Amino acid sequence: MSVIDLLGWLAAVFSATLSLPQAVRTAVTGSVAGLSQVTWQMATIAGMAWAGHGVVVGVPQLLWPNVVMVVTSGVVLAQITVKRRLPVVRVWAPVFALGALAIGCDVVLGPVAFAVLAFIPGAVGQLTQLRDTRNAADTSGISMVGLLMQFFTQVAWLSYALPAGELAVICVATPMGVLALANVLALQARRRVAPVREPVAV
Repeated sequence: MSVIDLLGWLAAVFSATLSLPQAVRTAVTGSVAGLSQVTWQMATIAGMAWAGHGVVVGVPQLLWPNVVMVVTSGVVLAQITVKRRLPVVRVWAPVFALGALAIGCDVVLGPVAFAVLAFIPGAVGQLTQLRDTRNAADTSGISMVGLLMQFFTQVAWLSYALPAGELAVICVATPMGVLALANVLALQARRRVAPVREPVAV
């Protein structure tokens, strides 16, 4: 196995566990305070899109971790749906529709068009979480570990994509890394101003 393949699998491990800290925190604390519904819809869409891209380009490092990410992101989204008593169809129909659209775009238009389309849900998700982190009265439901993992996942994918020449990943991981870092810094700033006692460090 080459160094590039190893970097890809390292990034894959990060991706596979990306949503896990937030899923655990929400399950343990029972709180979805400060979580953006749109962010977790977009995370689930992105997982579906990248899993599809993994099938299209024949890269298992892209396929399997994103299958896991769809499951874990879906768990968080389901918790938000239940705890806020949101209509199931309104929450989940866009997820499946946009995920299928991204995969279809990849097949028909190629990796650059896919990268543009795949960037949108991730960017919208990061930006809406950034807005909610800055404006929410209570941010205790947000996992700092989860936000840090989102940043380091983008760094890991970029470390793989640059030497591998994986254009779609390069186009998405670079700006997503910047947005993920902005979320980390925003939550840190909020907790410095109004520290929250956190029962579980996940």
